[in-house]
Amino acid sequence: MEVSKKDRRICRELIHRALEKECERFVKSTRRLASKPIPLAELNEPYREDNRQSVEGPWHKIYIQIFKRVYNYDRHVGHRYNNSYGSHWLDVIKELYLDKLVTARI
Repeated sequence: MEVSKKDRRICRELIHRALEKECERFVKSTRRLASKPIPLAELNEPYREDNRQSVEGPWHKIYIQIFKRVYNYDRHVGHRYNNSYGSHWLDVIKELYLDKLVTARI
């Protein structure tokens, strides 16, 4: 399906706005995760091993959670937005609408 120049400009703008919204949500939720207080008892817990495997400390656990979130989010953004050109624009806009990142009002 051919998309007019005017519609392409609108698609690019909608895609840009949606990406900004998604990034804002991601950063805010990651910030909440990173600033979640760690109980003092957990911070003072001595190093130990279970079945010859080290048990991560509380800061390392948070780091791993953040790393996994960033990795998964990067894959999501790449999958959704890297193909947002030409004939794929309308599919991307449809996904964004279904995820409530864009509305029927422009």
